[in-house]
Amino acid sequence: MSDAEKTGSANFLYGVAETLVRFPGPVLLAACLTAFNLYWLVGWPAQPDPLVRPVNNALVMSIAFAIAAQLWAEASSERLAAFILQASGVLFFFWLWDVPALASMDPLARKVYAESEFASFAGALSFNAGLGLAALALLLGLAPYLRRQADSEAVWQFNHKLWVAFLAAGFGAIVLYVGVWGAIKAVETLFVVEVPRIYDERMFVVAACLAFPLIWLTLIPREFSEPAKTGRDMEFTSRAVALLVKFIFVPLTFVFAAILLVYSGKVLLTGGFNEARLGQIGVIYSACVVATALLAYPTRDAGWFMATFWRVWPYLLIAPVGLLIAALYIRFANYGVTPARYMSALAAVWFAALIALFALSRSRADIRLIPGLLAALLLAAAVGPWGATGLTVSSQSARLEALLAKNGLIDGGRVSAKASDGAWAEADQNRASSALRELHNWSGMERVRLWFEGDPQNPFSEPKYASLHANAAKRLGVPAFPIYRVTGPDAGRTFSFNFRNMGAVRAEGAKWVYGPRYVTLGADYNANLSYPAAIPALEVRRDGELVKIELGGRSARFNLPAALAAHSPVEPVSRELDQALIITPQDGELRARLYLVGANGVVEGEGADRRRVIRWMQFYVLLDE
Repeated sequence: MSDAEKTGSANFLYGVAETLVRFPGPVLLAACLTAFNLYWLVGWPAQPDPLVRPVNNALVMSIAFAIAAQLWAEASSERLAAFILQASGVLFFFWLWDVPALASMDPLARKVYAESEFASFAGALSFNAGLGLAALALLLGLAPYLRRQADSEAVWQFNHKLWVAFLAAGFGAIVLYVGVWGAIKAVETLFVVEVPRIYDERMFVVAACLAFPLIWLTLIPREFSEPAKTGRDMEFTSRAVALLVKFIFVPLTFVFAAILLVYSGKVLLTGGFNEARLGQIGVIYSACVVATALLAYPTRDAGWFMATFWRVWPYLLIAPVGLLIAALYIRFANYGVTPARYMSALAAVWFAALIALFALSRSRADIRLIPGLLAALLLAAAVGPWGATGLTVSSQSARLEALLAKNGLIDGGRVSAKASDGAWAEADQNRASSALRELHNWSGMERVRLWFEGDPQNPFSEPKYASLHANAAKRLGVPAFPIYRVTGPDAGRTFSFNFRNMGAVRAEGAKWVYGPRYVTLGADYNANLSYPAAIPALEVRRDGELVKIELGGRSARFNLPAALAAHSPVEPVSRELDQALIITPQDGELRARLYLVGANGVVEGEGADRRRVIRWMQFYVLLDE
C-alpha cells in the first residue's frame, strides 16, 4: 500500500472515529435501527410484525432529536444537559409509539391490538410521525442558534452546508446499495448462480439505516459562526445556488406573481373561481416564493434585481394567500376538514405570519423566524385534538352525523334501521361515504361506536379493524369505496376493480397459494406462469368466456364476468375494493379457488345484453388439496 493510500485510509478511519466521539448517541441509535430491521425485515414480509412500524418511527425520531440536541450542546457548551435531553427523548418517543406496551405482548396479541386500536400507526397521543419528523428536520438547522444572538449570514451558511451534506449522504448510500446490487447481479450472470435475495435486502437496510446517517454525521459542519460567502469567495455549491436563484427562480416568481395578480382581478370582477385547484396552486406558489427568498438571502444586495426581489417578496404572497384562504373557506364549509386541507390552512397561517413580520420590518426580520415558525406550527399540528388527525376525526364525524340527521336516519343518537336500505339522497350518500372513509383512514371510527350500540347489525361486533369500514358502510347503506367516473374515449364503457390492501392476502385455508399473477385476457390468455421444478406447474387457459386452471391433468373453470357482476352495479365504474373476491369454480374436479385482487375491461352490448369483457386481471390461485 502506498503512502497516499495509507494516509487516505487513516483519514477515513479518523473521520469515522471522530464522528463516533462527536455523535455517540445518534450513532448508537442508528446501529440499533439497523440491527432491528436486519432481524425483523428478513425476507421483506408482506405483513410485518405490528412492532416494526412503531419501533422504526421511535428510532428515526430519536436520531433526529439526538442530532439536534448534540448540535445545541456544541454551540452552548451544555454537554450534560444534551445527554439528559437525548436519553429523555428516546424514552419519550418509545412511549409515544406504544413500544413498551406492544413489546410486552405475544405476536398474536400485538396483531389484534394493532388492528383494533390502530396504535402502531397513531401512537399514544395520536401523534403524526410525518409532521413531527418534518418539525425536527427544521429544528436541526436552528439547534445551534436557540440560546444566543446569531448572525443571519452564519445561520444561512450552516444550514446550506447541513443540507448539502444530507444530499451527499443520501447519494453515497444509494451508490453503496446500487454497487452491491450490481456486484450480486454480475456474480449471478457470470457464474450462473442464484444469490439469495436476502443479501440484497440486508444491504439495503445497511445503506439506508447505517451508511446514510454515518456519512451525514461525518459531514455536518463544526463551525456555527462562519458567514455566508459572497462574490468571488463563494464555494461551488453557493455559486450554483446563486446562479439558479438569480436567473431562474426569481424571474419565474415574478411571472407567476403577475399571473396570480391578474387572476385575482378576474375573481373580484366575476366572483367565481375553482377553489379545489386554486388552493393547491396558492400553497405551491407561496412555498416556492419563501424557498426562493431563503436561497436568495446571501445575494440580496448583489445588484438592483436581487435587492428589489428581497424588498418585495413578502408582498408577492398577499394575492395567493388571500385566494387560498377564500378557497379553504369554501372547501371546509362543503366537505369538512381533511389532513390535506388542514395542512393547506396551516400553510396559510405560516404565510400570513411571514407577510406580517417581513412586510412590517421591510424584510429585516430574523430569517430564523421562517423555519422556526413552521417548525412550531408542525409540532402543534402533529398531536392533540387540535392537530391534523384530531381535527379531521371530529370534523368528519360531525359531518357524517349532520348528513344522517338531514336524511332522518339518526334518532336519539342511534342510527335508524332504514339507513341500510339506502334511504339517502344521492348527493348525501356520496358525501357520507367520503366522511366514513376519512374516519376509517385516520383511526376515528370510535367516534361513531355509540350510534350502533344494541344494533343487531352492529359493525363493531367484528373484531378485525380492517373489516370495520366495510361493515359500517353496509349498515349505513353507503358505498364502502369511492366511485370514480372514467374519462376518455372509453368513458361510460370501461370498468376496473382493485383490492386496496394487497398486504392482507390470506391463504383462506388453502394447502398451496400461487401468485400474485398478472394475466392479460385478450384473444388468447397470456398466462406466462412459471415455477421452480419443485412446485407443480399451473396452466391458465381460455374456455370460451371462462378461465380454466389446469394442474396435473385436472382442471377447474371460473366465470369471472359473472363473479364481478354479482359484486357490482351494472354501470361501468372504477372501484377500490375493501375485500378481495374469492371466486369458486363453476365446474371441474380440481379443488381450487381464485383470489381476485384486480381486473379491468369494457362493457359491451346494451340493455339485457350488456356484459363485461375482461382485458386484464390479477389473482392468486388457492389450491385446497
